[in-house]
Amino acid sequence: MASIRDLQAQLIELESTSDNIRRNELALHLMDQKMPGLTDALVRLIQRPELQNYRGTLVYCLSHFNCRRHVDLLVELVITGNYEVAYHAMDALFPVQLSRVKAQRLLTTLELAQIKKELRDHQREFMEKLREWFE
Repeated sequence: MASIRDLQAQLIELESTSDNIRRNELALHLMDQKMPGLTDALVRLIQRPELQNYRGTLVYCLSHFNCRRHVDLLVELVITGNYEVAYHAMDALFPVQLSRVKAQRLLTTLELAQIKKELRDHQREFMEKLREWFE
């Protein structure tokens, strides 16, 4: 088992590496170790524009933690992400219990997204599932 110092160094490397394969390896390893602070690092990485095409594994790792604080981000990923990203974002949203107000706001967001853009089949399917969960 890795020491906390080793895990902290890996967490720093996770956010600083430009190697996508190494980043994914680190994210998966730190997820398995339940590394404190990993969720915040994953969110920062997922939100980086330059990683837009490399975030499937990051969202997968995030889905293994409590994502209550990241519901807005996850809904956005369902709406805008490719199939892999949207799928893992849905997986992360499934166990989240939302207040009635929050659920209604998210439904409104989904409806606006559907009006504003042409959705791909997987996005339409995931949005319908979200709508069912939040209603």
